[in-house]
Amino acid sequence: MSAALTRRGFAKVAGAGLAALCLPSPLLSGRAHASAAGVLASRWELSPQGLEITLFVRSALSGPVEVVLHAVEVRGELRIGDARHPLSFTSEGRETQRRSRAGFRLNRRAVAGVERDTPYDRFSATWPAGVPRSGILALETALRPEVERLDEDARSRLVDLDGLHFELPVVSST
Repeated sequence: MSAALTRRGFAKVAGAGLAALCLPSPLLSGRAHASAAGVLASRWELSPQGLEITLFVRSALSGPVEVVLHAVEVRGELRIGDARHPLSFTSEGRETQRRSRAGFRLNRRAVAGVERDTPYDRFSATWPAGVPRSGILALETALRPEVERLDEDARSRLVDLDGLHFELPVVSST
């Protein structure tokens, strides 16, 4: 079962009415530079109105790493049998971040520590109407187009967050 969910690693998962579970979550492989790598974990919560996913990052190095916040988009779909229902996730951080005449800017940063997860961004989606609240939630991350405007060092730290695929079982207790 764990091989079908992710490549390697673990994440804490908590759902409404469910006890906390440990489910696999993708481990970021230092694809760009060995000096800038992190570990991505996700914690998701099933709410009556929709779905909230919080992404966390942790440094895989011997020291902390500074990362640009809100540089990732999440795409997803709910799979119930053969039916696929696309979900539109919005970034809470992007919605609340200040805007300028130049448009959305990636100017907020966080330090990803070694010993504990650092909240990266929260994403939310609304359940499709008339769809049962159970199935498989398939998620994929992608870097926002604005990342191209960042300096090389900042981009190299974010490349680990690009193109992650993982699936989580969604079961409603109601």
